[in-house]
Amino acid sequence: MANSKRGNRPSSAAKPGANAKPGARPATAGQRATATASATAKQSAQAAAMKGGSSRLEAVRASAGAQPRRPQQRRYAQRATGWRAFLQGPRAIGLSVVAMALVVVLFVILANRQATVRATPVSATLYKQVTQISPDVFAKVGTGSQSVPFKATPANTAVLKDSSGKPIIVYIGAEYCPYCAAERWSVITALSRFGTFSNLHTTKSTTNDTPADIPTFTFYQSSYASQYVNFQPVEIEDRNGQTLQQMTAEQNKLFAQYDADPYTTSPGAIPFISIANQFIQVSAGYQVALIQTDTWDSIGQALQDPTSPEAQAIIGNANYLTAAICKVTNNQPANVCTAAPIPTIQQSLPKGQ
Repeated sequence: MANSKRGNRPSSAAKPGANAKPGARPATAGQRATATASATAKQSAQAAAMKGGSSRLEAVRASAGAQPRRPQQRRYAQRATGWRAFLQGPRAIGLSVVAMALVVVLFVILANRQATVRATPVSATLYKQVTQISPDVFAKVGTGSQSVPFKATPANTAVLKDSSGKPIIVYIGAEYCPYCAAERWSVITALSRFGTFSNLHTTKSTTNDTPADIPTFTFYQSSYASQYVNFQPVEIEDRNGQTLQQMTAEQNKLFAQYDADPYTTSPGAIPFISIANQFIQVSAGYQVALIQTDTWDSIGQALQDPTSPEAQAIIGNANYLTAAICKVTNNQPANVCTAAPIPTIQQSLPKGQ
């Protein structure tokens, strides 16, 4: 019936012959059976309403012609009521505390977990940008207003050489170290003037140090070939602080002797560089934060512009390294060691006492 509300009781069927309008047809047997069934359902609903509990709802359903809820449905309703009572009781407070504790623990774990950074083979473009810088760029940058990064060893210190007579350059660092990350750019740029790197990979310094996530390279599993110097890099730990390489006994002795006062105010610090035991550098040669927001590609491109801050820092520091290396190679190769600005920088290098 239009506009009827759910739950309204249907009107009773008229009794046969009672108040019948003139001309109305008497009820058929089928109509009388329907009326009788409806009346029976109504009486059952009224009887159920007197029992209390959920039977009032059953009475409404019966009067509306709906089927009574099955026992299984009632059990589900009872269970739901039980859970609501449980969740509103004292135990709910305990569960809330445990849940909050788990959230805090998860947050701490995620905050201290580093984003996955895998060492990736250096691209051909970046390799060329870092290892084949124009002599004109080196000359225009000069020292890049960088300070001398070295301290000289005593004047009578022997030049450290390998069995073939090549001066040994030792680098001690770690992949997690942001200062090592910055210094590698200059080391690769400078040493590429004396030889060739192979199997270089890009990576980042750790997230858990300051500055964090410095784009860089790793010397781990790389190789270097040169007819002028013997480069010995050691990456002692990876980005997560796990052991990568061990120093040899000789390297360890050298590190203990020179990574100390008076060569540094932070004994044992890295990066550590010994240029044939004649010049010692501890820490990066320029401000690391300068390249923190850069990418490998943006740094590579900036190195082609001698006026860029990246070129002034990285190449300026690399020119100091080149000048010091030329000192221990007797200025070989000549096309590098006699080119500007190397001779001028050599004059400003510290002298052993």
